[in-house]
Amino acid sequence: MIDKRKEYSERWKNKIGIEEYRRRARVSAQQWRDNNKEKSRQIKRKSDEKNKIKIRERRRIWARELKIDVLRHYSNGTLTCVFCGEDRLACLSIDHIDGNGCKDRKESNKNGTRMYQWLKTNNYPEGYQTLCMNCQFIKREGNKEFRYAID
Repeated sequence: MIDKRKEYSERWKNKIGIEEYRRRARVSAQQWRDNNKEKSRQIKRKSDEKNKIKIRERRRIWARELKIDVLRHYSNGTLTCVFCGEDRLACLSIDHIDGNGCKDRKESNKNGTRMYQWLKTNNYPEGYQTLCMNCQFIKREGNKEFRYAID
């Protein structure tokens, strides 16, 4: 059955020419869309929604893998807090060793995934470490680092 269709299709293309064949196919597809506008819209809407979901999901997976790579690098390959050993990914984040993180983020607009991407793109520069949020707050209090002092 498939061979007959292919054979017929080839004969038809050769008879009328490839460009004419393509033109007729475009015209017939456009005629179908014109005659079935609502159905065509529904099909496009469903397709767009599926693609959005797929794109969002791929982006989430990419961002999570990026975060894991960066945190693992700054915790010497273990994916744990360098102070207390916390290993839950939701608790871990990047810390500026010198304590100038707020100023750095304000000046360069590096937050979240942008920060991880910047670190990876710049070959993991020195001055960062992996800490859990508790250790970051303890460090901030101990060093008298305040988020609002940007001077």
